[in-house]
Amino acid sequence: MRNIIIVTIIVMFLYSLLPSVMAKDQDMYYAETTEVSEFNPIYTEDVISLRFTTLIFNSLVGEDPSLRLKPELLESLEPVSHDDLSYVFRLRKLRNQAGMEENIKWVGFNNDNEVCIIKDFTSEDVVYTFNAIKDSITPTMCEYVKKIFSDVRAVKGDDHLIEFVLSPDKKYMSEDINLILRHLKFPIIPYLPPGVEYDCAEIKGKQIIGTGPFIAAEDPGRMIKLVRNPYYFEVSSIEKDSKKLEIGNIYMTEYPDSFSAKEDLIFPNPKSLKIHLITELPLAYRRELNSLPIVTTARYATNRFNFFAYNCRGVFSDVKSRQAFTHATDRKEMFINIYGDIYPDLQDKPLSQIKEILHSPLPFSQAPSDITPLEYDVTKAKQLLNEARFARKKVTLLTYRGEPDEDRIYQMFRTYIKNNLDIEVEIQGVSTPEWKKRFESGDFDIAFGTWVFDEDVNIIQDLFSTSSPDNVVSYSNTKIESMLRRYDQSGRPEIRTELKHEMARIIAREVPYTFLFQLPKYTAYRSDVLRVVALHPYNFFGFVENWYMLKP
Repeated sequence: MRNIIIVTIIVMFLYSLLPSVMAKDQDMYYAETTEVSEFNPIYTEDVISLRFTTLIFNSLVGEDPSLRLKPELLESLEPVSHDDLSYVFRLRKLRNQAGMEENIKWVGFNNDNEVCIIKDFTSEDVVYTFNAIKDSITPTMCEYVKKIFSDVRAVKGDDHLIEFVLSPDKKYMSEDINLILRHLKFPIIPYLPPGVEYDCAEIKGKQIIGTGPFIAAEDPGRMIKLVRNPYYFEVSSIEKDSKKLEIGNIYMTEYPDSFSAKEDLIFPNPKSLKIHLITELPLAYRRELNSLPIVTTARYATNRFNFFAYNCRGVFSDVKSRQAFTHATDRKEMFINIYGDIYPDLQDKPLSQIKEILHSPLPFSQAPSDITPLEYDVTKAKQLLNEARFARKKVTLLTYRGEPDEDRIYQMFRTYIKNNLDIEVEIQGVSTPEWKKRFESGDFDIAFGTWVFDEDVNIIQDLFSTSSPDNVVSYSNTKIESMLRRYDQSGRPEIRTELKHEMARIIAREVPYTFLFQLPKYTAYRSDVLRVVALHPYNFFGFVENWYMLKP
């Protein structure tokens, strides 16, 4: 302990000797461990692309820092008119300095290095977005939109009125307008007529045009530069202060690993990249950074869990084999070994009472209290494996490459399976894009992964319905399918809750996934130069217009 205190004091003294890390007082640099893979927000499926596109695009409905719904590209949350299935909303306009109404602008960055207006935002863009989602061959993050709405159409005679038509089986949603509004949080993309050329610079081969607070400008090397949108329609809540500076440019910086980003956050030097914020901080580094006066760590993304997924159409088609691997894995010991210094006093708690360890796809607070977890039981595991006539002596584990906390999970899992079931586990660590490609194509025996969900997503329907493209493990259960249909057709909250609970009980028994840990994400930032006023729990940068830099 004495050595730790001495080292901390020395490090704090060294900080006082460091020069300012800011190239410009109003430039913010943030670190990601891989590049943006998709610039169209409809098709983003990874959190890195989701975070990036949140800076550029808007939705019809957003949320305030208290997560209350608020109009974004809509003028109001109140419909202009409606009946049981049809809802008409007015799109937002803004007032210029002369007090005149103007349309919101789609903005890009031209080849003369200037922010430029591309076109006006109208109902045409909303219709185009809906049709892009509806007609997409590739599954999108907005699949729910075409399940909720049968049609979205412009209202003749007014290019700022838009009509949403509920699917007949979603008529129950008309009983609560908030149910409809929560499904209007999908991002809107611009309609650009084919054949029309725009003077807009390309970022990694793509022309990026948005309405959001920042505009993608250029991609120098390992970075993408975003500049503030001078035509943005939202007014910042930052109080004018001589010490507060509005963020001018944002640089998304790609780092090969989180350790390098952490070191550059703490010890900037002329030969390294400048970093003010790390979006995803491994928990292994949190204690170190919490001890430093110039760094703040903050929690977000509470609707997140990690898992081992079993290929149910392959070697794990028999439920008993999946149960065997789950019984052979001591999830409590694994959790305490990796995260015990952050979550103390768990040793004497039974597995069922540790809320950070999941036994179904539902968070601890939403899951039924009578779910019986599959406890660590080597004898039971061996018995089930024999009953399943599991003949393989080696299985593959598809994983992400290179994060310290997750590496320890992989290694402990491999040890459990080898020691308890005498089966070798070959760990295949790959890049995130390669993991996604192989996971979606079913090229795995077992896959370790992490899901992050918006609070409005029906997790069971997304991951375990035979009709869902996200059911990549090919899980199938006729009772689940029947209950999902009843769930969709019912407008009564108590019936939907009971159906959701019963589906969770079935999935907990049949374990298409071994559910692991419900852990929040943490970010770390240089609080001596950056103020992160609020973090959105899902898309991170949802409140970025209210962040600011501190004058040195």
